[in-house]
Order: sequence, then structure tokens, then C-alpha cells
Amino acid sequence: MTIGLVIVTYDSAAFVPRLVAAIAAQTRRPERIVFADNASRDDTRAVLARALADARLDARVLALDTNTGFAHATESIAARAGESA
Repeated sequence: MTIGLVIVTYDSAAFVPRLVAAIAAQTRRPERIVFADNASRDDTRAVLARALADARLDARVLALDTNTGFAHATESIAARAGESA
């Protein structure tokens, strides 16, 4: 069985470090992790990059230029699911 995570963020800099730490603490880490940042106005992307590096998690981060909502961000991830991370 393969485990994958799809996570959409928006102005989530305050929450991302705990989220990434929780993922890293899992007994079995996901084989594929994809974040879609929905045009955050804060420093979510930078905080996410640092948290992923600190946790040594390999994840793909899609940086959306416009906040198009949760459903569209999720669809963007699904549309790119076949691309290499």
C-alpha cells in the first residue's frame, strides 16, 4: 500500500511547523507529499520550506499565484499527480 498526502495551505505560517512535525513523527511516512499553497499573503511558503528541510521530508510544493479556493487547489494537485516530484 502506498500512502500519499495532499495538503492545501493558505496563510498558514503559524500552523505549518506543527503539521510538518506531525507528519515526520508518523511510524510510516507517506511516500508522496504534495502541498498546494493557495497564494498565501504571509510567509507560509518560506516557513514550509524550512520545516520540510528540518524534518528531512521530501515533498512537492505547488505555489499558486491566485487563491482559487480549496477545491481548485486540490484539482491542481490531482492534475499534476503524474509529474515527478
